[in-house]
Amino acid sequence: MENSDKDTGNSNENKAKMESFERISKLPVVESTVNAAQSMYDKIKESHSIVNSVLSTAESTIKQATEAAQPLTNKLETPIKKVDTILCSSLDYVEDKIPSIKLPPGEMYQNTKTAINNTVVPAVYKAYEYAENGAKTINSYVFESKQEEKIEVPKEN
Repeated sequence: MENSDKDTGNSNENKAKMESFERISKLPVVESTVNAAQSMYDKIKESHSIVNSVLSTAESTIKQATEAAQPLTNKLETPIKKVDTILCSSLDYVEDKIPSIKLPPGEMYQNTKTAINNTVVPAVYKAYEYAENGAKTINSYVFESKQEEKIEVPKEN
């Protein structure tokens, strides 16, 4: 997972970049996930020389495949730009409707936890209270009606 921007000076790579991917990768939750994955990948790659060799070969193969696909990417540049524009406007919509998406993961977690504690938990307790009161009412009704239905034993004369 090497950063190919630094490794190649290929100007065609700049054409293939999509603004939407750049923006999505800058979202704190995505950025921290990618950084964690990169760190884990680096540790795995450095764990043994054979693993390093296999992963380096895979990286090289992916780089070659990307370069080989460049002419096709160039031909599809107009449709790719249209898709990118749609993705960007969709991202604008999401960022507008869910501003917390721009928060760091830890803050997002704390805000979500607080919101749940302030809204969901009280609602669950209230529902439990209603259920408990309902059960008590049903129990009292059932037991009261059972007591009223006492079986009368006929008296012997």
